[in-house]
Amino acid sequence: MSEEKLKMSFEPTVIEHLGVKMYSHTVPAIAELIANAYDACATEVEVRLFDKPEHKIVIKDNGIGMSFDEINDFYLRIGRNRREEKQASPCGRIPTGKKGLGKLALFGLGNKIEISTIQGNERVTFTLDYAEIKKSERIYQPEFQKESVEPQYRKTEQP
Repeated sequence: MSEEKLKMSFEPTVIEHLGVKMYSHTVPAIAELIANAYDACATEVEVRLFDKPEHKIVIKDNGIGMSFDEINDFYLRIGRNRREEKQASPCGRIPTGKKGLGKLALFGLGNKIEISTIQGNERVTFTLDYAEIKKSERIYQPEFQKESVEPQYRKTEQP
């Protein structure tokens, strides 16, 4: 196995100010995640809310997913402006995101976020842990797993 790593670089206070405080209410945070699905060419988004046995929110979409490199180069890069880069989605949609901050909405909903995404025949699953991010010094390397899957459908999940 190679020495691949995922890494997020940031000022530690950014997560608190632009995630936790801006998205402390459920509806705006979920709206941001649905907008992310739209930007990924999704035509269907499912939002499920669970109270028992544990409080959790599961968001599934049929978007194009992200490769390992796309996660590292784009998703985990806070503040990336796709509009400025003039980058339309593969399905021709103009991105709704403006500031590259929507992913921080996750931390307005919970402290531990698991993201699973499939592109081609590879699934990448990684966990963003708010407590660990706060402890890190500008670079956060989330735990991740990669696995081969059948490339029969498109799906990105943000549980």
